[in-house]
Amino acid sequence: MGTRAQIGILKENKEVEHIYCHFDGNLFYTGRILLENYVNPDKILKLISLGNLVFLGTEIGEKIGSNFVLKSEEQCLFFNRDYNEDNAEAIKFLSLKEFYQFITKKMWTDYYYLWDVSNSKWMWGEVLHPSLEDSALNLLITENVKKGDN
Repeated sequence: MGTRAQIGILKENKEVEHIYCHFDGNLFYTGRILLENYVNPDKILKLISLGNLVFLGTEIGEKIGSNFVLKSEEQCLFFNRDYNEDNAEAIKFLSLKEFYQFITKKMWTDYYYLWDVSNSKWMWGEVLHPSLEDSALNLLITENVKKGDN
C-alpha cells in the first residue's frame, strides 16, 4: 500500500498546480528527495509538467517503459510518460483552500508538498484535519527528513 502525496507549486498569485505521487510520500522519502534534489525552479516545473508519479526519484530521467516495475531512487516513474496512462496531468486550483479541499475529499492523501515560489522553499503538511485552517504548512527542513518523521 502506498503512502500517497501531492507535490505542487504555490504560485505568487496563490494558485496551486500539483501532481499526485502514489508511493513513499512520507517525509523521510519524498520530503528528503524534494529537499535535496528539487530546489531548482526549472526542475520543479518540469517535474510538475510530466504529471502524476508512481514514485519520485532523485532525477526526472527519461522514459523507461511500462515493463519497468522495480523501484529505483535514481529516477522518477510517471503514470503517463512511462505507463502511457491517460488523465495523469497536473491539476490547477485558484487557491490554496480549493487545493486543500480537493485533496482531503477526493485524493486519499497522506502528505502534501508545495514549492512556495514567493520564498523559494518547500512547505509540507499532513492531511489530518477537515479544513485548511486546522492544517499547518510547515517549512521542509533537513531536521524533518533526517528524523524519519512520518
